[in-house]
Amino acid sequence: MPKHHRIRMKMILAVFVFAVIPAILMSIIYYNAVWDSETERIAEYMRNNIHNTSDNIEINLLNIEQSLPGVISDEGLIDSLRLLEREEGGIELRDASKFVDNYLFELNRVSGFISNIYISNDAVGVVYAAKGKRIFFPSEYAERSLYRNAPEDYEHSNQWIITQGIGKGNNILALYKEIREFTKNEHVGTLTFLVDEEKLRQEIELKNDYDADIFILDAQNNYVSHPDEEITGTKASDGKTVPRGHGFYISTGEDGDLLTVHYESGYTGWRYVSQIPIHSILSTLDIFRNYTFTIIVLMILLMIGWSIYNSKVLYEPIKCLMHYMQKMEKNDFESRIPFRRDDEFGYLYDRYNEIAENVQKLINDLYIQRILRQQAQLNAIETEINEHFLYNTLDAARWMIRMGKEEEASDLLLKLSQLFRQSLDTHEDIATVSQVMELLQNYLDIIKIRYKDQFECRFQFDEGLAERRVLKFIFQPLVENAVFHGMKGVRRKLEVEVSFVEHDDLLVFSVWDNGSGISPERMSEIRVALDSGIGDMEEGDCFALKNINAQIKLFYGKEYGLRVEGEEYKWTRVSFEIPKEPPQKGKI
Repeated sequence: MPKHHRIRMKMILAVFVFAVIPAILMSIIYYNAVWDSETERIAEYMRNNIHNTSDNIEINLLNIEQSLPGVISDEGLIDSLRLLEREEGGIELRDASKFVDNYLFELNRVSGFISNIYISNDAVGVVYAAKGKRIFFPSEYAERSLYRNAPEDYEHSNQWIITQGIGKGNNILALYKEIREFTKNEHVGTLTFLVDEEKLRQEIELKNDYDADIFILDAQNNYVSHPDEEITGTKASDGKTVPRGHGFYISTGEDGDLLTVHYESGYTGWRYVSQIPIHSILSTLDIFRNYTFTIIVLMILLMIGWSIYNSKVLYEPIKCLMHYMQKMEKNDFESRIPFRRDDEFGYLYDRYNEIAENVQKLINDLYIQRILRQQAQLNAIETEINEHFLYNTLDAARWMIRMGKEEEASDLLLKLSQLFRQSLDTHEDIATVSQVMELLQNYLDIIKIRYKDQFECRFQFDEGLAERRVLKFIFQPLVENAVFHGMKGVRRKLEVEVSFVEHDDLLVFSVWDNGSGISPERMSEIRVALDSGIGDMEEGDCFALKNINAQIKLFYGKEYGLRVEGEEYKWTRVSFEIPKEPPQKGKI
């Protein structure tokens, strides 16, 4: 911990140790005791409710199962199903169908829990329903969802299985029994009792006093019933499984901690689970919780009041001095401490103000000197480039006249006058992209006149950049380098491509040529020169590139600058990215 924080922390620590912490600890201990007691009471109540719910559901299921022995061995039913297998039956076939329909009608009255009963003759692929019309299926009807989940040994199984109905595909409980003619030991058909899963949810809601989420899991962790119908019939994930037996525990759900109460049925092996958020069942503790919160708030207010009193006397002046010293650390030397005091802190305030004043004056002097030096460097670059180009062009015109090429010399001088009119008519260092493009076009036209068909130039230009403002004198030297350095030692026709394009809110300028290229050693030298910094503007190799790179960094920021790429005897590209708008207008 920094030393300048220790005084205030000692005061705050004393209040916490002797007042706030004891009150908080006592409140937490008592609150936890009450919380445990109330949780156990509510958990026991919920366990009794789901126990009663389990009894009501399973009594109805047991009544259905107790009717099975008489049905699956009924000789009249078996004979009627056998008659259905005949291809021609006439009156006997109609009587058999009527017998099965009446049998289902009476069987459906066994329990109000039954949603439907199916009796099928598997040999002919017909299914009789207690509710609804008779259904005829092809031989593969057993592949339908109702029969797909039937246990293989359903002759001896009394297991209720969650599956989907044939019609709407709703979730149902199904109990399958084989109808067998025991005298011949032959399979006749299948008896299926169906209970709509909604019946289970209705029974559950009757005793759901706490508006809890109550669901049922079978022995294989499949959801037999769930408030969310889409979850019913699916398998519980590993993180949501519930232990066997009876009990309760605190689990974590998507909306916070849950009180989970579970009860396992000895008859079906199903686990009835009730879950409810902790915060919704412990409303009886609201008064005590509010009382505890009030005590804690009062202790905190007392601590704040004590700290404020001491801060006015001792800590506030230190904090003020720290604030202005932190500003100085961030290079803010213009801020002054406005307060006047007659004590020791007043002396420190005055000394700080004197130091800040002296440092600010020194920085201003150095800054002005640096700006003047950089302005002189940029002006020298512009003068050198203009004088060099003017000398070369006039010398070329002189030799054309001496060789009798007066018309070409005249054209050359006309282009030259247009070029310098564009360059010198304005006294600003800023121009639009369209103006720069026109200047470069005139410049290259002059070069073409001087060198005839030795090179070819292409322009790529995004029209949306036409009125964007850029530094005027950084483009022509790069194009000049591409032409003259590209021609060195190359016999083929030189191709030069100049582009102004927009990319990611930046203006990208590049000059590419297929000339002599750059060797790896030379590339390394150029990159070292460009990385040498703005302050190292000594005359020498790569001076033009260093000057242009310096202008870009001074005007647009240190993060921008030239990028030089190339391959020896093949190609060279010089490019840079700058903001589409300059940081300032007029002179640098």
